[in-house]
Formats: sequence, structure tokens, C-alpha cells
Amino acid sequence: MLNRNTNTTKAAVDTAFTRLICRSVITHEVNAVLSLCGELSQLATRAEQQGWLALAEEMTLWRDQLSRDALRTTDQQ
Repeated sequence: MLNRNTNTTKAAVDTAFTRLICRSVITHEVNAVLSLCGELSQLATRAEQQGWLALAEEMTLWRDQLSRDALRTTDQQ
């Protein structure tokens, strides 16, 4: 009986630890994507200043989609 309880406890700890690692990895990835979104904003601003309006608009669309996807990922955790 004691051995079965020990196995159950170990399984529960392993599951909790795995979830924590996954959440940490997802958070790290989301932060990286949001950082990329900041870079895209800067590039879009520079493109707009150079008169490359279509490129600036495209970069803004990419940024918006990436940030939406990243935030959706955090909502699903």
C-alpha cells in the first residue's frame, strides 16, 4: 500500500513539474515573440520614413498577427 501511494505521489509531482517546465518554456517563447514584435514596429517605422509604405504596412500586419497569436497562447495556459 505504501509503495502505491509513493508511486502516485511521484507521478503527481512529475506531472506538476512537467507542466511548470512547459509553462516556463511557453512564457519564454511568448516573450521572445513580443520582443520580435517590437523590432517589427521599429522596422515598419523606418520603412515608412523611407517611403516604403507597402513594406511598412506588411510589417505592421505581421506584428499584429504575431502579437495576437502570442497573447492567445498565454490565454490558453
